[in-house]
Amino acid sequence: MPNCKRRWSPWHDLPLDEMKAYGPRLSPETIRLIEGFLGIEEYVGDYVLEGLELFRNNRTRRNLQLQWGAEELKHGTAWELVLLHSGARTEEQIEVYLDKVREHRWSVKNHAGADTPLGVTIYSMVQERATFFN
Repeated sequence: MPNCKRRWSPWHDLPLDEMKAYGPRLSPETIRLIEGFLGIEEYVGDYVLEGLELFRNNRTRRNLQLQWGAEELKHGTAWELVLLHSGARTEEQIEVYLDKVREHRWSVKNHAGADTPLGVTIYSMVQERATFFN
């Protein structure tokens, strides 16, 4: 992304023309991977909600959770725009996929050890590193 900045906007800063031009080069495997990342980002609301409940009485941690969620929501939007503008998926296909993802609610209870502030912090750290690596 040219002129990379912290306060980026997927609606204004992504190279949509390049997505259209180079989108047909995406392999089916890459498209599925992008779609999977979109699905993961769809759980941000669930994750933030549980974090807000966990950090309810800690203003700093609560506010960091809110800021993190705001940043993460842009990732899901970016993946959706890649799928749309590359021609890999239609709006209808994305909506059907997201409806299927939303049938399941993410919960920290599904991740042993992540039910404490330290566990949530470690989970977040590992998840972010994995996302960066991918």
